[in-house]
Amino acid sequence: MSWTIDDRKLNKTVFRSMPRNVQVKWTLWVEVVLSEGPDALNNYTGFKDEGLTGEWKGCRSSRLSGGYRVIYERTDEALVVKVERVSNHDYKKRS
Repeated sequence: MSWTIDDRKLNKTVFRSMPRNVQVKWTLWVEVVLSEGPDALNNYTGFKDEGLTGEWKGCRSSRLSGGYRVIYERTDEALVVKVERVSNHDYKKRS
């Protein structure tokens, strides 16, 4: 089974503005999801992968650093992980 990551919302400018350690952790996050699937994130305690509630219900969050999180939604039917945002722990939903 092969997963795809839809990270169109994470443009190059946003990526370059992230601290280097967050960029490295993002790269590791991508490798884990592509090679083992999003369920495997629970095997890596540093990601502290968890389901979200409220306006982000249905999405999940993985820790990339003390402040940075990747918010994503998984679609089992298409085996796609859709990245909604990578931000400095800001959970306010934007349209």
